[in-house]
Amino acid sequence: MKELGKWTSGNLRRAWERGFGQVLGRGIGIGALTGLLSRGVGILVQIFAMPIALHALGVDRFGVFLMLMGLAQWVTLGNFGMSDALTRFVAGGEANDAEKLGDYLGAALTFSLIFGTFLALVCGGIILGWLQSKATLSALPWSEVLEASVILLGLMMVKTITATFQGVQVGRLKSYKVNLFQIVGKLCVIGLLAIAAFAKAGLSGFVAAMVGGLLVGDVLNAYDVMKQVYPRFKNICKKNYIKLKLILKTGLSYSIINFVAFGTTGFLVFLVGALAEPSEAARFGLLMRLWVMITSLLAIINLPVWPAFLDAFRENDWQWLKISIKRLLMLEVSVGLVIAMSIGVGVSQILHLWVGEYFEISSKEAWFFALALFQAIWAYCWGIILMGLQKEKVVAVTHLIRFVIIVTTGIFMIPQMGANGAIVALGGAYFVAETFILPWIGLTALQRRIIKTSGARL
Repeated sequence: MKELGKWTSGNLRRAWERGFGQVLGRGIGIGALTGLLSRGVGILVQIFAMPIALHALGVDRFGVFLMLMGLAQWVTLGNFGMSDALTRFVAGGEANDAEKLGDYLGAALTFSLIFGTFLALVCGGIILGWLQSKATLSALPWSEVLEASVILLGLMMVKTITATFQGVQVGRLKSYKVNLFQIVGKLCVIGLLAIAAFAKAGLSGFVAAMVGGLLVGDVLNAYDVMKQVYPRFKNICKKNYIKLKLILKTGLSYSIINFVAFGTTGFLVFLVGALAEPSEAARFGLLMRLWVMITSLLAIINLPVWPAFLDAFRENDWQWLKISIKRLLMLEVSVGLVIAMSIGVGVSQILHLWVGEYFEISSKEAWFFALALFQAIWAYCWGIILMGLQKEKVVAVTHLIRFVIIVTTGIFMIPQMGANGAIVALGGAYFVAETFILPWIGLTALQRRIIKTSGARL
């Protein structure tokens, strides 16, 4: 903490003049600043959206709303890590001209369309199966749920395709553009939610407002990219599969990472509602929304830092890497501890202030949730570091193990314990799969590379 304070105060002028990200170097300050603003607007959207939806829909419908939103996030995984793969190719120099980048972009969009359509059909089948097996939804018309599902899945398919363009901006260290366009989309969400609440639009109106507003930002970003680089599909038509195979191979690891991230939040909310009750999904879903808001706020550094780590790794800039990794860990762990302690002590009061006195969280449940949240912050930070060290496959494997543990333990614990079982499964999975394994792998990989290139030690 003493070193952190010295670093912060000693570089205050530099941070102001060159942007906060320049404390870490490599021109990423504006990305961090706009990322902060974008996350702040996103948190405001969540703060306003959840109580509005809860009061307008009621507890059971609100639970179904969160379940559908959580499951539909799977459709965005049809991107199959294409956006992240593009970031790596652009930042790594493989797509260093408009023609090559157009080929990669065309290949990425093709895969996003194929896999997005497939996952939308899978999600639709899961929703139908759940509706047919859940007698407690007799008071909620099937037609209302099905209509909302069709609208939601359709919008998510379009979002999956347009989100692919984000990788180009981030790889060029222009993540600030993505952030600014996302801010516009999030502001649209607030306006659309107000209209939905005033018109008493029901499930369909609220899902359309949430996803439709965000889609505006993605469309604007795609338009900005296409003013400079247009996707090329010519090589695909000529059966030149080299770039297709390369981007699919690279995107696979990122896809698994994204799959687990969404599965941890969205799918787990759906699982709670499917195995317990929609009211339990409402309570657990609010905790997960709080989880997402906190991790999104802490991620303001991580997104622009990752390409910078990758750039330093390629250039064997070990001194910068060692210092920056240490500073990043100290910053996020310090903030994470404060947040976890606050959650453990007062999460019920936070929910009461946020949405009203609809739900109660026991002290034991609160501390389990706080512990799981701190482990998530720690693991996410190390995941970013490992991806910067080109260890995406390692992160993908540990994430996949975590997801399997969550699902298998959750299936047994949720029917007996409800949302409490999901929280215990979440924390246990992080502890087993990532809390200690990721730092060990990261430090080992960095030390081996340093020894190999310079003969020095970490």
